[in-house]
Amino acid sequence: MEHLRRTRSFFSTGSLSAYLDEVTTSSGRVKERLRVDHPEAAAVLAFLDSREILMVRQFRYGAGLWTLELPAGKVDRGESPEECARRELFEETGYRAKTLEKVLEFHPAAAYSSELLHIFSASGLEGPFREEISDEIARVETRRVEEALDMVFAREITDAKTIIGLFLARDSAL
Repeated sequence: MEHLRRTRSFFSTGSLSAYLDEVTTSSGRVKERLRVDHPEAAAVLAFLDSREILMVRQFRYGAGLWTLELPAGKVDRGESPEECARRELFEETGYRAKTLEKVLEFHPAAAYSSELLHIFSASGLEGPFREEISDEIARVETRRVEEALDMVFAREITDAKTIIGLFLARDSAL
């Protein structure tokens, strides 16, 4: 276990805070640690049928590249992960789900971030109800689960939540 000695630097935006902390390790050594307080997030495996899902193409500034991902976003204050999943599905794709079930939750970067990401399976999709989608999204695409997994192995899909979601879709009866 590590114990906080002091925070050397702090930065905050509307949705996250970052700290450069000085800690004492269990062996008594002093080390620096980066810690990011990040809100929970939700991602959606949105099934058009038993094997075809909705995905979104978007530019990711941090990675500096275009990605193909599951619809997802951060949980807003006062919102449950399920409400977030429904909202993000609609905002990013224009679709609504009759059925939404939580499949998994995980920490995408436990070494430095508090983020907890929830993956939901959505079925009984209705829509699209609107053509205009979030300005974060370039376009909505459909892929068969197997095709998307081939894209993972070809290094065309590198987003962690999407990879985890695709393996869940492949390996279980969602």
